[in-house]
Amino acid sequence: MEKIVSAVPYYYGASKEQSYNIRLIVKMKDEIDGDMFVNAVKHSIARYPYFCVKVVTKDEKLFLEENTKDVVVLHTNEPVALGGAVSNEHLLAFSWWENHFCLDVFHGLADVAGVMPLFRTVIYYYCKERYDSALSSEGIRLSGEKIPEEEIIDPYPESVDESIKAVGKYTRKPAFNLRTGGVCTPGNPTWYEILIPEDSFMKYNQRNEASPAVAVAVLMSRAIAEIHKETEKPIVCSMAMNIRKTLKAMQAHHSLVTQLFLEYKDAMRAKSITDQITCFRGMIILQGQDENIWQSVRGNLKLIARLGTVPTLEGKRQMIQQIVESCLGFDTFKVSYVGKANIGAAEKYVKGIDTILDIADNSILIEMNAVNGKFHLAFMQDWQEDIYLKAFLDQLEKENIEYTVSEARPVKVASIEL
Repeated sequence: MEKIVSAVPYYYGASKEQSYNIRLIVKMKDEIDGDMFVNAVKHSIARYPYFCVKVVTKDEKLFLEENTKDVVVLHTNEPVALGGAVSNEHLLAFSWWENHFCLDVFHGLADVAGVMPLFRTVIYYYCKERYDSALSSEGIRLSGEKIPEEEIIDPYPESVDESIKAVGKYTRKPAFNLRTGGVCTPGNPTWYEILIPEDSFMKYNQRNEASPAVAVAVLMSRAIAEIHKETEKPIVCSMAMNIRKTLKAMQAHHSLVTQLFLEYKDAMRAKSITDQITCFRGMIILQGQDENIWQSVRGNLKLIARLGTVPTLEGKRQMIQQIVESCLGFDTFKVSYVGKANIGAAEKYVKGIDTILDIADNSILIEMNAVNGKFHLAFMQDWQEDIYLKAFLDQLEKENIEYTVSEARPVKVASIEL
């Protein structure tokens, strides 16, 4: 059995209301051949044995254990419950329909950066059999190759040097809440796919000294500020940050992210967008320093120690739930971007990739991917009205950023049974 370390809050906090599951959806240029897709998954999963696990309970604690059952591959567009009988107790499952296939995975098992190598391998093996037997495998992890230890071992340390102190760390404060103070009615989460040409958007970012995620964070902040011209509480973007560099574990598959808080301060509202971008970049540089990341890791280790003092599994779950609830309300919306998909030679067969997450504790969540010459923004929201979407698109138009947008779609992610 393997001890759970870095992702403890996900395992003990997962519930019917908050599954902590991720859905990666790829849209291919042609209809999916089901048999070939099943073959691709079988080939691929052999390269990633550390994803073939199940959750077991011992002495009122959760552990991971090897799962020798087959990983499920289903012909459906409906997500299945992970961790239960339908998924053979696995914490991930594959499915396909029309010209799409997808991977549902529990966030405690991996974050998007950690699971993308598996997704790339599946795409490669599928395209190799479907389109080109000589397809280049450059940059793709293949079945049969030696698996580096760095991929397998949880990089979380047993302790963090107490001499490491936070540097200019952001003090969280209650943020403007779109659920309670917004103009939409929460419930029935929906999402839209926004496509932006990569070449022109990168030129826009270069002109404004921005990164794609920072530009989106500023534009969304401006959109909300345009609707809510006077708010007592600040508009705050919570941005996901990969902490593998700090942990010196770039190949680790685990869930290794922290959150940065980008506050759209009142004094920023009158500034040019270039200056606003500069402000957000400064916040990222300051909050993202190694000392602050280690402070976050230390906090997680203290949480693990506290959990160890709780005698029952139910007590541990209740403790995590209370901590999660105490952490809500410090952001207005979230943005996440893991970088280019980097799917290699198979990219010419792929039309797009979208990342969908459980939106239970989010008002607006924007997940970004870049593939085949386009940025794919999955604009998720906890309501059906399109007021904030239109405000964001208005900001794109004001900045002469070309885009297309899909019709509304329901947010669907897998449930969890732990």
